[in-house]
Amino acid sequence: MLTPCRPRLNYPFCMVTMPGEMPRPVIALLTDFGLDDNFVGVMKGVIARYCPDANVIDISHSIPRHSVLHAALVLFGSYSYFPDGTIFTVVVDPGVGSARKTLAVRTGRHTFIAPDNGCLSPVLRENPGANLYEVTYLPEGGLSDTFHGRDVFAPVAGMLAGGRPLDELARAIPGVAEFEIPQPQTNASNRIAGSIVYIDRFGNAMSNIPRSLVKGRAVVRAAGVEIKGVSRSYAEKEPGTPLAVFNSFDMLEIAVNRGNAAEELGIKEGMEVTVELTEQLPGVT
Repeated sequence: MLTPCRPRLNYPFCMVTMPGEMPRPVIALLTDFGLDDNFVGVMKGVIARYCPDANVIDISHSIPRHSVLHAALVLFGSYSYFPDGTIFTVVVDPGVGSARKTLAVRTGRHTFIAPDNGCLSPVLRENPGANLYEVTYLPEGGLSDTFHGRDVFAPVAGMLAGGRPLDELARAIPGVAEFEIPQPQTNASNRIAGSIVYIDRFGNAMSNIPRSLVKGRAVVRAAGVEIKGVSRSYAEKEPGTPLAVFNSFDMLEIAVNRGNAAEELGIKEGMEVTVELTEQLPGVT
């Protein structure tokens, strides 16, 4: 199963503590709330009520509104770089107030709290055998229909960080909602057809084509623009020049050095990207 990928780097995870001290628990937040309103601050306040010592790290609060796919990709590109025991709390939840479950998922290294809408799909594919739970915790004052981040996600994250056993807050379930990330197509004529799946704040347009498929010199086409060759870095091209590069996810990306590819080239999510392999590299099969 092809999923967005990244270089597999082995970092020595450690937490610096004074002799006799326990490491501070880490809670990582990922939402589409933005920072103009009080939503993120309220969640952090609730977490502090349950675990004042928690180290709360913001992955991003700028996920496009209701974009479960963006949340899935950003989480997948982030989680492996966090310390063991991190509690990831994902609130990109267009189904808030509906019958969708609130999940708690345990892998060998991390815990994830998220709505059951597929946002954990890439993580689950990379962690087969993860333990799946439905959160059963309900706040004493009642549950709102619009802000489960405050009423469920933040309290559960805080309680887990404070040492509360998961089985007191959730029950085991056999499965969760997942979705397929769009897959590139290849053919015998050395052509790869993919699509743009994510545009970052710099206007760089990430495709669903991984480095592993591009096994030679290539011509990349998107939005009517033809780019010959894949660069090693943005700076390899002159400022203002379109280029193709493998990004930190190890996925093919269309960019403009010191520019905004989405705006300048008219690239949008869902657009087709094609790669024509013009020459296979020596020793590559």
